[in-house]
Amino acid sequence: VVLAVVGGGMAGLHAALHLTEAGKKVVLLERNICGGSSTGKSAGFLTPDSELELNQLVRRYGWEDAKKVWTIPAEGVDLIVRNIKKYKLKCDLQKQDSLFLGIGESGKKAVHEEARAREKLGFPYTLYDKKNLKSVNTGKDYTAGIQYSGTYGINSLLYAQELKAVLLKLGAKIYESTEVMSIEGHTAKTHLGSVT
Repeated sequence: VVLAVVGGGMAGLHAALHLTEAGKKVVLLERNICGGSSTGKSAGFLTPDSELELNQLVRRYGWEDAKKVWTIPAEGVDLIVRNIKKYKLKCDLQKQDSLFLGIGESGKKAVHEEARAREKLGFPYTLYDKKNLKSVNTGKDYTAGIQYSGTYGINSLLYAQELKAVLLKLGAKIYESTEVMSIEGHTAKTHLGSVT
């Protein structure tokens, strides 16, 4: 049995790695190069932050579900860092703490709400008031800040290409510049041929 993975971005490469490590035969089809689309064009920040801060997730989903929503991407960050270390991937991994800053009274309030959410959910953080914030950020107008770890920076295109090399060594077959035009039953059809 051959398993086809369509797409060589972050999700496709990880799916292919998981399957290959489990002993499955994998063919990955990518229309560009691995990491050549949104994965490789991203800023490469590895953080569980979404468009909503943790305290906003709490307001929207409640305490238990907010923790789940935050934990899912945090586990993804851990997975990427483990892969980098396990396979010695050269992709400029840098540990970079996150710093959430507030401006004015409303910003200060948002920072303190974030601290309360992190405290209640058991996530570590360091809270800064305006005075001691200058030790980590020299901006003038910030009124408070919260710093937390577990975040990193990488060159995401290099990560994708390094992961591709690992997959090839593990026996996966990868076809770049091979766009899947349709999937019919168990067959992925490309402009060059098909994979069943």
